[in-house]
Amino acid sequence: MSKRIPALALAALSAALVVAVPAPVSAAPPELTAANVAAFFDERLPPLLDGGPMPGAAVSVVSGGEQVFTGGYGVADVGTGEPVDPERTAFFIASVTKLFTGTAVMQQVERGVLDLDTDVNDYLTTFQIPDTYPGEPITLRHLLTHTAGFDGLVLGIGASDPADVIPLGEYVEKFLPDRVRPPGEVSSYDNFAVSLAGYVVEAVTGTPFADQVRDHLFTPLGMTATSLAQPAPAEITDALARGYTPVDGKQAEIGGQYGFDAPAGAGTISTAADMGRFMIAHLDGGGGVLAPATAAMMHQRQFGNHPAMPGLGLNFMEQNLGGNRVVEHGGDSPGFHSGLWLFPERDTGVFVTYNGDGDGTTDLRGELITAFTEHFFPTPAEAPAPFPGDSEGLAGTYQIARMSRTDATRVLTVITTVTVATKDDGTLDIAGETYSPVGEDLYRAADGVLAGFRRDAEGQAAYLFFSDQQAETYERLAWYADPGLHLVVLAALALALLSTVWWLFSALRRRREAPAPLGARLARITVAVFFAAVLGAVVTAIQAAGDEAATIVAVLEGGSALLNRIPALLTAAALAGAAAVVFAVLAWRRGWWTRPLRVHYGLVVLCALAFLAVAGYYQLLGWPVTARL
Repeated sequence: MSKRIPALALAALSAALVVAVPAPVSAAPPELTAANVAAFFDERLPPLLDGGPMPGAAVSVVSGGEQVFTGGYGVADVGTGEPVDPERTAFFIASVTKLFTGTAVMQQVERGVLDLDTDVNDYLTTFQIPDTYPGEPITLRHLLTHTAGFDGLVLGIGASDPADVIPLGEYVEKFLPDRVRPPGEVSSYDNFAVSLAGYVVEAVTGTPFADQVRDHLFTPLGMTATSLAQPAPAEITDALARGYTPVDGKQAEIGGQYGFDAPAGAGTISTAADMGRFMIAHLDGGGGVLAPATAAMMHQRQFGNHPAMPGLGLNFMEQNLGGNRVVEHGGDSPGFHSGLWLFPERDTGVFVTYNGDGDGTTDLRGELITAFTEHFFPTPAEAPAPFPGDSEGLAGTYQIARMSRTDATRVLTVITTVTVATKDDGTLDIAGETYSPVGEDLYRAADGVLAGFRRDAEGQAAYLFFSDQQAETYERLAWYADPGLHLVVLAALALALLSTVWWLFSALRRRREAPAPLGARLARITVAVFFAAVLGAVVTAIQAAGDEAATIVAVLEGGSALLNRIPALLTAAALAGAAAVVFAVLAWRRGWWTRPLRVHYGLVVLCALAFLAVAGYYQLLGWPVTARL
């Protein structure tokens, strides 16, 4: 995973792969033969799997229209010890599915049924996308390049049991997110948009999407062990690997791979061998399921957040691996992680999948594809030319744009912020790393990752982009949205709590001498209730963070009793806070306590209100945390 984003935010949502700077070429690279490829993976995969962070993995490498290598490593089932078979063992491939969806859309474009630049509403009959930005409709091209501008949607789109999955049409209608930015402005990874594209195919063909891709993609290519159906046929699920996450040093089985957004990746299963067949089709001019020009169009750049960085094809993502142009896609779901890379100019494809979350420190996909590229396709490194740079207006705090603004998952944005600071030598400090200027508003880290900025009309940076996160955008935060400010509010609340504890104990001692009026006693009880509710919410949040994998599954499945406790307690705190405001006014009117104690009570109430404002910003008030069904 990218070192700029902690695992909790992005492990359920997308792959983040590194851009590498290759070592100088010193000898002719080995040929891409079955023996050489097998030796490469046999050397690197077993150490990671034998008692390591991943139970099992499967690999497929294709080149020249042929399957060069398929390999299975480790176990598909920790309990039984069943080994991984690359031909038979099926894995959940998550967002790699988006490449199937893009292919299915382009099949209908070839037929003349769909057009990439037509308003999507023209194909929808049961509901319409609101005209939030008049004259700027959302098109299929927007949906396939993550530029539709929908609010992020994570809460409640997953399921542990495929029997709980609702029809695709019902999902896209009931879960339709708000439009939060004009289409085509920036790319921000969007599962809902791709699901909507899949539904458009379903709507115009009159065939359920899973059946459509089975009949017009999988069957023609011989991908007999691949399915989007939930549940998949028994002959496929019988060979399905189990997903694992580490718990107390052991591999614990984890669910949460099914969901409503099948065209975006929920519930899709495939084998390494089948994915090899898919890669061959795309490298071989469409393989009969697409025309050569259409397949090439999917691989071509359609949108980029920054002209100097890799961009997006039609559901493919561009990547620069050691000087090689690659189009790729990763996929992540609880317990399963996959990556597919095509090297169009070298007529080569690589697919890797594994059934474990790992220890949070190993990016198996990124390490493998980087090593593979350096081994078989080395390219001399080119040192960037010096550039003066102008860092004025770039400093600030930026937050990933893909997270929701309208539900409690907004709190995850706290761990996806990036701080940019300027240095006297013209370089930037971005999340603790030094970036040197290499172009206008373009900076480069020592590992080759680029950071680019886009300014607003006033010349201030509005967006931040990274070259290893092609479909992600970081938005510059307003002062009131800065997590640093929110931490100050929390610190002030903690001081208020300590002072209130002292005050309450002092009041208990004084009560023996002269009982306070009933209103004064209720005022103290109110702040005590407020702090008890807040502390309860904090303890609950710590519990949830302690079991990261289970929390991810709970969020995907629409909440849990544990997660619901947080907004319930904070809502109780809000009610107590409202009552405390009333008591703060009455304290002055009726002369309760001494003047310093009345000032103290007022300051405590102000801290409480500031905290509640922060909780409201993160959508943590209200009960319960559930999806829209």
